[in-house]
Parts: sequence; structure tokens; C-alpha cells
Amino acid sequence: THTHTQTPPLPAPTVHKSVAADTTHETTDLTMGRLKQKGKAGEAAAFVSRSRAVRKLQVSLADFRRLCILKGIYPREPKHKRKLTGGSSAHRTYYYSKDIQYLAHEPLLQKFREFKVFLRKLKRAMKKKEPEQAQKLREAKPVFKLDHVIRERYPTFIDAVRDMDDALCMIYLFAQMPKLNRMQAETIAKCQTLCQQFDRYIVMTNGLRKVFLSIKGIYYQAEVHGTVLTWLTPYRFSTAVPRDVDFRVMSTFTDFYTTLAGFVLYRLYTLEGLQYPPKLDLNRQAGDHGLATIVLESNKPNAAGALASGADGAGDALDEEEQQRLREASERQVATIQQALKAGLGEAQANGDGEGETAEGDDMDTSPDKAADLDEFPEQMAGGDQPVADATALQKQAETDVLATLFKGCKMFLGRETPRPSLELVIGSAGGQVLWEGCSAGVKEDDPSITHQIVDRPSQKHTFLDRVYVQPQWVYDCLNARKLLDTQPYLVGATLPPHFSPFVQEDADDYVAPERAAQLAGVEPAMQGQISGASEGKDGEEARASDEEDEGDESEEEEADDDDDDEDDEDDEEVTFRRELEAEARGDYTPVEPVAKKAGKKRKQPKQQSEEMEEKELAKIMMPKKHQRLYSRIMYSKAKKQAAATELRRKRAKLDKKASSD
Repeated sequence: THTHTQTPPLPAPTVHKSVAADTTHETTDLTMGRLKQKGKAGEAAAFVSRSRAVRKLQVSLADFRRLCILKGIYPREPKHKRKLTGGSSAHRTYYYSKDIQYLAHEPLLQKFREFKVFLRKLKRAMKKKEPEQAQKLREAKPVFKLDHVIRERYPTFIDAVRDMDDALCMIYLFAQMPKLNRMQAETIAKCQTLCQQFDRYIVMTNGLRKVFLSIKGIYYQAEVHGTVLTWLTPYRFSTAVPRDVDFRVMSTFTDFYTTLAGFVLYRLYTLEGLQYPPKLDLNRQAGDHGLATIVLESNKPNAAGALASGADGAGDALDEEEQQRLREASERQVATIQQALKAGLGEAQANGDGEGETAEGDDMDTSPDKAADLDEFPEQMAGGDQPVADATALQKQAETDVLATLFKGCKMFLGRETPRPSLELVIGSAGGQVLWEGCSAGVKEDDPSITHQIVDRPSQKHTFLDRVYVQPQWVYDCLNARKLLDTQPYLVGATLPPHFSPFVQEDADDYVAPERAAQLAGVEPAMQGQISGASEGKDGEEARASDEEDEGDESEEEEADDDDDDEDDEDDEEVTFRRELEAEARGDYTPVEPVAKKAGKKRKQPKQQSEEMEEKELAKIMMPKKHQRLYSRIMYSKAKKQAAATELRRKRAKLDKKASSD
């Protein structure tokens, strides 16, 4: 038999203070019995490298990149990067650990794995030359949807609308791409359909606000559901596909954006009482009928038939009776809102000034028969910023009404060489009627009801006297100017005026070209020469008046300086005479040299200007050094900007002088 002996327990280890101080990076809390390992707390635990994230999710790098794009996970830059790399300066990409844990529970991971297995089986069947098995695998190809991703990233509808800028740019770009393979052909066709549906909605709601023709493409700005969207559309030229662009990444973005656009368009069409997706007229789709191929139908079960099909290329969403009814309802609603705003302003002024009646209150009819039944919110109407908000709302509504009827009553015939999709969008959104050869309306070029013909060629061989021939820039400039401009500078063969961007806001220190200044002042291009001449004459009169005032001030200052000089001369003569008397008393009869006159004094600055300069210097002295450096940089950039503007003005004056001499 074996005997077992029980060993006594070992004593607890004693840790000296010096040892504990040297091993703080390994054990930081020994008194409580809790050990913190290295890399388990702080930034080391908050961030994870891309390679570790790929290994943790067990996906390839391409699938990881695709998953991050779809879920909106982006790389992060740690504040203390060397602590994560152990002092190494090698470049690494880091993500939040919480984001990677969030991706670990994503259902798309299983779909990616199923798709990888599908490719492996399909490849094996193709190598074994089993076409039937390969066809069965293709029919059972795994497909995933991004609906749950859209709902997670955009909890509300307004959030999705605000993020439509990048989506529209990518969708319009892929709509112009050439069809290279089957997958990309499906994506391109889907993008083209979404572009037509979005353009149809903009035309239906008259939402277009600004257009700018640039080298990159055409910039549009529209108001969609109270949100301003800006996107870029490429020109309709043959697209050369670059080879240094990773289209797999762009295709991932396109898949996400097309899903997002489908959600947003469904909601927008539903809010307008229309079915989505709208039906397409196959007969018109076979031809080149533009937006007229989209047939709008009501989503109400009792409504029978299509509301409008965009026929005749008019760009009107409804027929004439329906438009008249909606227009009258809109006018009544606007009148009711204006009446309510005026009532609110009257109450606010009465409460603020302590007066019982106002000018607006006297003009308004307050009889109970004509008064509108409206809810009153006195705590909001009495606010200080409410009149400003009301004025802004009225101004915005007036601008919307002007843009909606800008081309009303105009029938514009487009030439074959013009950018028809862009002009159809702009003219249709502004209430005009668009026609071209072969459109659904069946109108020919010799139709006498045509008021304008858009031509983009040096000359027009045959012309009709009952219409105006203009270049396409006239349409865009009219939309940006919010009025119909004079057609004389835009006639066929004429040198077009400059096309300025409506997205640029000029500051006081910026250089503003005379044409741009006339445009901002609301002057048509044909009147720019007269206005510039009048402004030059006015400026000349003001300059002459200011010169006369300056001469008067200079004469007064010169008289004051002459008086000072006379007094100084008298003082110098007295000093010289006193020195002569002293020399005679000493018995010295040598001639005494006169006292030299002092150098001319600098003209003193006005008192007010000098005081302002002193106040600025004192305020600058009282600033902290950090604020002084910031102020110096601001003033330097401002001076540099002014110098550049001055140089541009000098060049423009030189060119104008040369042009006038020629």
C-alpha cells in the first residue's frame, strides 16, 4: 500500500514596492486581486486592425470591404497610434472594436459564405463538364437583399432624403456607362430606370431650383420634400471606361444606392398619391419619347385609369382639369396661410408694442363669416424670430410659384443636336412644353403653335418667322435668373454671354465681373452696356465730386499748413535776431547763420481715423498670443484676397481698354 502525504500550502508571495513599480504594464491592480492583461484596456481594446478584423469575421478582404461599405463602417484614426503598434511607424488601418463586433452578427456574412460555396460548386461542375448540374446551380444562386440595411442606417424618411446627393451622383454616372457584361448591364438598366423616375418626379412637383453647365457635367439643385438636393449628371457622350478604377468598389456603392433610391422614390410617389413603380408605355418606350414613357396612376382603388402619361411631351403630371383643380386648391391654401401669417404678425406687434390695432389688422376683414378657422399658438406667434421666419417662408413660396410658371405658355421645339434629356427636365419643371421630332405628341417642326426653337449649331438654314431661335444656354440662364431673359444675346450664331454659377456667393472682397454684377442687379444682358455706361458716368460724377471734396479738404489743410509754416518762420527769425544781439554784446560782429527750416511735416490723418486705428491696436495688444496669431492669419488672407481682386480688376480694365481701342 502506498501512503499519501498532504503537502502544506505555500505561503502567499510578497511583492515589493520596487517590483510592483516595474511591472505596472502587466499587473496594475494587485490589491484587489484583479489582473489586467496587456492589450485588454484603453486604446488597445478600443481599436482593432484590419487584418485582425478579417481573421475574426473569417471573410476575404474583398468581402470585408464590401460589408463595411454596405453597413457604413469606416476606418478610424487612433490618437496614439504608436501605442497600438508598439512604437512602429508602419501604416495600418484600424477600426472600432465595437463596429467589428457589430458586423459579426450581420446576416449578410452567411450570404457571402453561401455565395462562395455556390461559386466553388459551379466551378467544379464546369470542370467536370456537367451542364445540367451547372444550370441547376445557377437557378439556385443565392441572392441577398439590402432592405434591412436601409432600415438600420436610415430610421426616418427625412434621413434617407438628406443622403440622396451621393446616391444620385452615382446612379446618374452608372446610367451613362457602356454595357460591358451581364451583371453590369442589369445595374446600368436599373440606374437608367431610376433616373427616369426621379426626373419625372422633379417635373411633376416643379422642384428644380438651379442648373449650372460645367466642364465635369451638369449640376442640378432641386427641392425634394423640403430638402435641397444637389447632384452632378455627366454629358451624354461616349464614355471611355478607365482601367485604373476599381469597379467592384463602385458597384458595391451602386447596389446600396439603388436600393436607397428605390425606398425614397416609393415614399415620394406614395405621398403624391401615385403608384410605384410607375408603369411604362411599351409602345412609347420603343421610340425616343423621353419622360412620356412613364405612365402615372393613382394608388387609390376607386381611381380608374392613368392620371397622366406625360403625353405630348408637355411634362404635366395631370390633365388640364386636374391641374386647374389642384392649382385652385393650392391658391386657396396659400391665401389661407398668408392670412394666418398676417394675423400672427398683427398679434405679435400688438403684444410687443402694447397697441391694440396695427396697420395689418385694420386692412384685414375680421368678420366671423370671412374669418378662417385656424389654430392659434400665441406663445409661438409672440416670439421675436417669428416675423423673420414668416417673411422667409413667404419669399420661398413666391420663388416656388415663379419657377413653377416660368415657361408657362411656351412651346419649345428641340433640335437633334441639343441635350434633350436635360432640356426636357428644365423646361418641364418650369411649366413649359417640350417638343421634338418624333415625340409622342406627333408635332412637326412646321407647327405654328411653337414659340421657341432651341438650336445648338452655328447657323439655321430654314427658319420660321412666328418663333424665336435661341441657343440652349438661354433656358438655363432663365431658370437661374427666375425670369425670361432677352433672347437677343442668345440668338443662333451670336457670341453667348458668360454662364455664371448660381451656386457661388460673392463676398465683399471678391472680384465680381461687370456681367455678373449686372446679373445680380437684375439687369438683362442686352442692357448691360447701357447700365455699365450709366454706372461709369455715375461713378465718374461721384469720383469728380469726391475729388472736389478732397481738393477742398486738401486746400484747407494746405492753408492750415501754410499758417503753421508762417508761424515757424516767425519763430526762426526771432531766434536768429536774439543770437545776433548776444553776439554784438560779446563783441563778435560775424554774421550769424539763420536757423535751418524743419523738414516738411507729414499730413496728419483725420482724428476719427487715428482714433479707430489706436483702438484696433489696443484691442490687438489685449488679445492673447494665440488669438493674435489667428487674427494675423485672417488679415493676411483677407489682404491676399483683396490683392488678387485688385489684380483681376486691373486686367479687366486693360482688356476693356484694348477692346475699345480696337
